[in-house]
Amino acid sequence: MSDAPEVKPGEWIKVGSVDCVVADIAGIDPQAADLHIICNEERPAVYGVNWNGEAWEFAHPMRGSYAEHTPGAEPFADILMKGPPVRGPREV
Repeated sequence: MSDAPEVKPGEWIKVGSVDCVVADIAGIDPQAADLHIICNEERPAVYGVNWNGEAWEFAHPMRGSYAEHTPGAEPFADILMKGPPVRGPREV
């Protein structure tokens, strides 16, 4: 994540058009990713995302895991369920 914008766990970001919460979950996925996010308010799921030099993109859009089955994801799923702050997700 050398040239990626600095983000912190619990922050909101956009991955494409999807509002996501940055998650700090160690050892959840062997796939290479710059960071992990949680998205999908209906059933929160954890995905790996990478910085492509201009924006965040899903590492493998079809390879997520449900937050309810991911140890350590609950606090970040809770943030997601509350919705983004009034100012909206941070655009990069």
